Amino acid sequence: FLVTPAVSFQKQPVTYSLLINPSSLFSIQPETGEISLTRTIDYESDQHRYLLLVRASENQDSLSSAAE
Repeated sequence: FLVTPAVSFQKQPVTYSLLINPSSLFSIQPETGEISLTRTIDYESDQHRYLLLVRASENQDSLSSAAE
């Protein structure tokens, strides 16, 4: 897993959202950015690699950044 913390230089709260979420398999905690599964994965029949696009946004100024 790649972990990249979002830093607000404006000292504003940062919220997280998923922009790309294949089969709605993942969920994200908006306040922490913690990603978890919404169901169990069958490692024999499901794919083994997933692409997620996560957005970190500053609430007040509508600033955002996305990471793949």
